[in-house]
Amino acid sequence: RIDIPSGSNREGAVKYTDWAIGDFLSQVSEKPWFKDTVFVFVADHTAGSAGKTALPLDRYHIPLLVYSPANIKAGVIDKIACQIDLGPTLLAMLNMEYVSNFFGKNILEMTPDQERAFIANYQHLGLYTDGLLSVSSPRRKLTQQLNPESGDPEIKEVDANDPDMYLNLAYYQSASYIYSHYMNDWDSGLWQARLIH
Repeated sequence: RIDIPSGSNREGAVKYTDWAIGDFLSQVSEKPWFKDTVFVFVADHTAGSAGKTALPLDRYHIPLLVYSPANIKAGVIDKIACQIDLGPTLLAMLNMEYVSNFFGKNILEMTPDQERAFIANYQHLGLYTDGLLSVSSPRRKLTQQLNPESGDPEIKEVDANDPDMYLNLAYYQSASYIYSHYMNDWDSGLWQARLIH
């Protein structure tokens, strides 16, 4: 399908994926349901998310493609966001009104001071804002990567009173609490009661 031999390198995998998405969209464009369909292509973290730092930011920069030519105007959104923002953003693109308990936000309406991304692996929990990545790790180790976009960030230890680290801990602990107490369970209605009070 492509001019790079299978299994030879990552560039081949990327090029093949590009070909496969294009081929798929070409085939389904002839289907009667095509004009009423929104196609979403999104990755997880990139290959090999381990690195010199607990959460190497460059390995978590992933593509997101939303394609529905009959419903969504073409464009590029250049904001800091993450996968949890996908649901609210898609619903906004389709001009749908809804009630939800999403943790994510509509990317289209984010102001620069609201831009943030959550990145994590099995041990480290990160909150990224422009120029700063706050990471909480096992054994209450709290660090920040300054200029994480560079690939060689300055790393410093901080305590929980640092405003950015405090926000990191608040996001993850709140999500854990809500989940473990079933406060976002649609069937129980608890989330509605909690939001009202």
